[in-house]
Amino acid sequence: MRRRWIVAIGLAVASLFVIGSLASVMGKKASTASFASGKVTVVNVKDSKRPMVTVKPTQGQAVTLQIDPKKTLIMKNDKVIPASNIRMGDLLRADYEVRRGNNIAKRIFVETPKAVQPAAKPSATQTKKKARW
Repeated sequence: MRRRWIVAIGLAVASLFVIGSLASVMGKKASTASFASGKVTVVNVKDSKRPMVTVKPTQGQAVTLQIDPKKTLIMKNDKVIPASNIRMGDLLRADYEVRRGNNIAKRIFVETPKAVQPAAKPSATQTKKKARW
C-alpha cells in the first residue's frame, strides 16, 4: 500500500514537470541561428541603445544586424572593441539570431580591408630583355 502511494506521487510530480515544460515550449517561438559575412555598407551607432550595421555579402541580399551593447561581442585584431569602432567598408563576419523578425548579433568579427597595392613596374633590365626578343 505504501509503495503505491509513493509511485502515484512520483508519477504525479513527473507529469507536472512534463506538462510545465510543454507549456513553456509552446509559448515561445524558437529562435533561428544564422551567419553573415561581407562588407559593411551602413553603420548606425549614434543610437547607443540600438546600434545597427548593414552587411552586404558578395552574393545575396544585405543583412541588417542589431547590436546589443551589453551582450554582443565585437572583436577586431583579437581585441574587444565598441560598436562605434566599426567603419563603412570594413569586412565583417557575424553570428546572429533571428528573434521576432529582428537580426540580433551575438558575435561580430571585424577586419579592416588591406589597401590595394599598385602593380610593381617592371625594372629597366626586364623591359630591355623583352625588346631584344
